[in-house]
Amino acid sequence: MLKRDALTCAICGQVRLAGDLQVDHVIPLAEGGPDTIDNCQLACLECHSRKTSEEARRGRSG
Repeated sequence: MLKRDALTCAICGQVRLAGDLQVDHVIPLAEGGPDTIDNCQLACLECHSRKTSEEARRGRSG
């Protein structure tokens, strides 16, 4: 995935060091997304944290 996504955050588009990237599920597992490579993308720590928080809020609100 690091090679496929060229060390680039799929959310903000910035190139990052490998240690500053996390695997993110495009369609969250909690929302029925598959745990497959095609449903995964790289996200920097900041973007992944923000996206995860937004997903959690959506889950709590319905």
